[in-house]
Order: sequence, then C-alpha cells, then structure tokens
Amino acid sequence: MKHGLRVLLGLVFAAVVMTAGSAFAQTYPSLVVGTAGVVWECNGACTDASAIPPSNPVAMSTFTPGAINYNSNAASNGYTIGGFLDTAGGGAGGTLSGTALYGDNADNTLWQITGKVFIGDGTNTWAITHDDGAQFFIPGLQAAALFSQPGPTSAETTTFSYVNNVNSADGFYTFVLNYNECCGPPAVLQLSQLSAPGPTPGAGLPSFVVLVLAGALAWTRKFA
Repeated sequence: MKHGLRVLLGLVFAAVVMTAGSAFAQTYPSLVVGTAGVVWECNGACTDASAIPPSNPVAMSTFTPGAINYNSNAASNGYTIGGFLDTAGGGAGGTLSGTALYGDNADNTLWQITGKVFIGDGTNTWAITHDDGAQFFIPGLQAAALFSQPGPTSAETTTFSYVNNVNSADGFYTFVLNYNECCGPPAVLQLSQLSAPGPTPGAGLPSFVVLVLAGALAWTRKFA
C-alpha cells in the first residue's frame, strides 16, 4: 500500500514538473517593449521613416517608450508629441526627457525606438500597425529591415516574420524601430509579438527522464 502511494506521489510530482516546464517554455511577451527613444521635429520635410535623423531638425528630445502602443485617436491631445506618447500610459513626467516639446504638434516628426526582443528557434512573428511610415530592424540578425514601409500611408496592420534555424541564436536581441508621422492626423504606431518559439517543454530534463527518476525514488524508498 505504502509502495503504491509513493509511486503515485512520484508520478504526480513528475506531472507537475512537466506542466510547469511546459508553461515556462511557452511564456513570451505579447508586447514588444522599447527601452530608449528619440523624436525629431522637422521643417515640414519628415515624410520618410528611413531618413533618421532628418537633415533639417528643428528640435529633438529623448523619451522612454515602454509598450509600443500609440494612437492619437485615444486622447483629446493625442496629436501632440507628449499626448501621443501618453496614449501608451507613459505619462508626461516619465516619458519625455523634458516638457519643452510636450505640447508641440506631432505632424512632421520622426521617431526612433530601440529595445530588446526575444528570438526563438523557428518562426518569430510580429504585427505592426502604422500611420504613417515605419521600419523594423534587428541588426544582430540581418542588415536589411525585417519590415519596411517608410512612406506615408493610412493606418494599416501587417504581420512579418523572421525564421531562426540556428538553436544557438536563441535569445534577446536589440531592435530598432523607425517611425514617421506626416500629412495630418491620426498618428498610430503599435507593435506586438505574435509568436516567439520557446525551448521544448521539459528541455534539459526530458519527460521520460523525469518519470524514470520519480519511479526510481519511490522504488528506493520501498527497499530502504
């Protein structure tokens, strides 16, 4: 009776370990988070997201991006530089490095956001919504943009992917996101990570090995 109970407990323990391992392996961020940002005001010439920085900036400021989820339609002052950033929940005090540009019109501005993104083995997919132009780079993986539509456009959502076939390349990489707002409201920039393949559930301690170890533990205790 005691032996059967030990075996049962061992198997339950193994199932818990495998479930936890599987959940951990499948956990990755749903939002791509930026860690640093720069915004440039232009002399009416910011119409291309690939022109970073602009050749004729009027002013610039740094900001802390956080979640990349901006939409000028979400606030009454959303088409100002500070108001646009606040639509993602940053707040005036913790977003811009200074308040000088906070109330300035967002038209004819260029933005650059850098941050970290996880790349797993297999197909990594993102969704971007932008109005106007945008480009997304991961310089440590390839020189060309993974997504590039730098010219003016209405708000549209596009999915794009990067296929990683090298297991040793798994990990966090620096990304660069360029964004241009021109030609009047609205201003929209949203970027989310749809998939980032994690390690195989139970990696490092395969499921079969876990079961064997649990059974062996119960067996040893029976004869101890």
